Amino acid sequence: MRLRALWRLVVLAPLVVGACSDSHGAPSDGGVNERSSGEGITFSDGPALDAPADGDVAAPDLPPPDAPAQLPDVSSCSPDEFIGCHAGTTLLRCNSSGDGLVMVSCAPYLCNAKAQRCNLCDPATPPTCNGVTRESCSGDGERFTEQCQSGCLAGDCVGCTPLTYYRDTDGDSYGDPATGVSLCTPPTSGYVTDSTDCDDSDAKAHPGQTQFSSTPRKGGGYDFDCDGNETQENTDLFTSCPTSGTVGCPTPPAWEGAVPACGDPGTLSYCQRILFSSCRKRSNPGTQACR
Repeated sequence: MRLRALWRLVVLAPLVVGACSDSHGAPSDGGVNERSSGEGITFSDGPALDAPADGDVAAPDLPPPDAPAQLPDVSSCSPDEFIGCHAGTTLLRCNSSGDGLVMVSCAPYLCNAKAQRCNLCDPATPPTCNGVTRESCSGDGERFTEQCQSGCLAGDCVGCTPLTYYRDTDGDSYGDPATGVSLCTPPTSGYVTDSTDCDDSDAKAHPGQTQFSSTPRKGGGYDFDCDGNETQENTDLFTSCPTSGTVGCPTPPAWEGAVPACGDPGTLSYCQRILFSSCRKRSNPGTQACR
């Protein structure tokens, strides 16, 4: 009997030790459990960034460190800086030391590169009710909870006709059409009922814009008036100045050779009257502005 008991201890001891040593490491970066691949990449098993405290958004384990992935090479970055989205459901940010990546799973929802966070809900989910409150999800994955004054039925507050509101990030009174959310109560701020903004990251870009710009919108492109086109401010080509007298002089600036594209440099030439008897050509560098 003693030999049999001793044999059991010898066989089971390694299993117990192995089970106790299987740990993901101590929490770091705000309580998120992280484990390093040894290559400057940390895998997060904790809740997604900006996830609600009640744990509605579960963050399952990410693929193992040796899973095939094309990740950005980040050896120096600002601590906790948003780096981007990877494979749709993984958010990348700089670690707290500024020398590597932290990968945070947004699953089952998507990583939102525009909002620089994980979505908090599925935009395809219709509004729901529990009899008192109404839950709805915006087009960019933001969760809204409303208190219904007279109860809630079939996804709507009783006695309310919901309106659709759109996020106005740049404060130009025009909203991003991709962020719509149906609500009975208007959001406190940052939302409008107009959904015609074409770049909600740039206040200079909105319907009716009359100004031209030689630098692109923050979101890219030169369509500042949101008409679907990039309209050039100057499309005239320079020809020549009068050889005698001042008839036809002065002239407005026009491009030499070819009309440059939006934001591209070129040479602007014009005719300038000299005293009362002659007209001379003048040239200056210029950049094509558009809207």
